[in-house]
Amino acid sequence: MSITSSVRLTISIFILGVTVAAGLATAMPSVAAPVRGPVDIATRIVELEALQTERSSQAVAATTSRDAVRNRLTSDQRLLDTARARTDALGVRATEASGRYDMARDRVGALAAAAYRGGVNNSDLMLFLASSELGDYAYDHEIVARVVEQRRLAVVAAKRERATAVALAKEARVLRNRLIGSVSTLTRELQVSETRAIDAEVANARVAVWLGRWRAIAGGVGTTIRGDSGLTADELATWFSKARRGARITVPMQELTRFYLHEGSAAGVRGDIAFAQSILETGSFWFPDNGQVLPTDNNFAGMDACDSCASGRRYPDAQTGVRAQLQLLRVYADPNLRNEMLDPPAVNPRLDTHFLKGRVTTWGGLTHTWATANAYGDRIIAIYAEILAWLQARADL
Repeated sequence: MSITSSVRLTISIFILGVTVAAGLATAMPSVAAPVRGPVDIATRIVELEALQTERSSQAVAATTSRDAVRNRLTSDQRLLDTARARTDALGVRATEASGRYDMARDRVGALAAAAYRGGVNNSDLMLFLASSELGDYAYDHEIVARVVEQRRLAVVAAKRERATAVALAKEARVLRNRLIGSVSTLTRELQVSETRAIDAEVANARVAVWLGRWRAIAGGVGTTIRGDSGLTADELATWFSKARRGARITVPMQELTRFYLHEGSAAGVRGDIAFAQSILETGSFWFPDNGQVLPTDNNFAGMDACDSCASGRRYPDAQTGVRAQLQLLRVYADPNLRNEMLDPPAVNPRLDTHFLKGRVTTWGGLTHTWATANAYGDRIIAIYAEILAWLQARADL
């Protein structure tokens, strides 16, 4: 509870604790068992560091495996492109060689037929020899025989060429088909390895997030009041709905936690830890019936409540109450704060003249300043660590 310039709270926190533990146990709904005993922040960090080392190694191995498959696939795809081009070219070559073989064989057949029909006077033979006159018709049959032999040899050569071309084309098709199969297999393997790599990276990132959250409070009560929230509004609301009793507040818990995150960001204060402070101050937002602050006051941090006060400060709505709490925490932690620096505007027009301005930079510093209770800051951090531990236990790590 906040301290005014004239009065200090003495035993309200003690009375609140006794009341919540004993007097209200039968008046509130049942609640899931909270984390028992103090949470060892250092142990959590060590455990998560070990897990992160393991997950990092797994992520590196999965990424290395994926990259190896990707490189093999890229190489085989290039080879396949080359094999397809070669297969097409050799297929054309084989077709052309077959055409030349057929043509050579037809020529030999035509020449033999011409010779059989009557020698060199035959028009087919004359056309073949490309000559309109022959000097000596006595040698016509010998000439035909020689030409036939030449053409026969040409047929043999064409046949050999065709066989070679067909064999090469077949070999190219075999290689192409093998590469098609390899590319198909590697494509499927890459999809699997991509999924494994992504899963490993995500798992590593999740551990990193939780490690970062615990490291952010590694200093315990030395954790600074100013800073960014480490938890989300949904996480805070989920924890409260499962691990605490019903709240007697003027807005739904989900809306209240959003106020803490939003107003904390606006004030430059850790709204998630301020929420833990309010858990301590209000008896988990139950506001004990004999307390100075009523649920309808929208005062979530005992502001201006003290032994000699009839009541604490009242705020018109829940968001204004949260804003007042977060802005007051900011002025405690920031010696240079001026009201005009705040957006939205300061709830308290005299906020920047507070006598504790800039004198309390850590949550532990709130002990005997915000409240007179011993270990007040320790209890705030303990509650926040309890929230972290509860959420981590249900996280997919």
